[in-house]
Amino acid sequence: MSHHLQADVSIVETADGAVLLHQRTGLYWQLNSVGLHVVQGLVRGGSVEQVAEDLSRRYEVQMEQAEADIASVLQQLSEADLIRSAK
Repeated sequence: MSHHLQADVSIVETADGAVLLHQRTGLYWQLNSVGLHVVQGLVRGGSVEQVAEDLSRRYEVQMEQAEADIASVLQQLSEADLIRSAK
């Protein structure tokens, strides 16, 4: 499954993560460094499993926790219409 930011969403990196701007609604979403890592990994073509493995190594968390964190980020961004998933 691939993931893409919606066409009307822009991302700007900050010192501690990033800010997503939904240009159609004018709403901002702030991501911490983990959230930014997840989004970047997925929109660059990484699978959930690949990004979870990277998170697990980088932040020394269990794979199950990394996968749960990714699922949470994806759910929140999908509900806010910031990211879309395609098979």
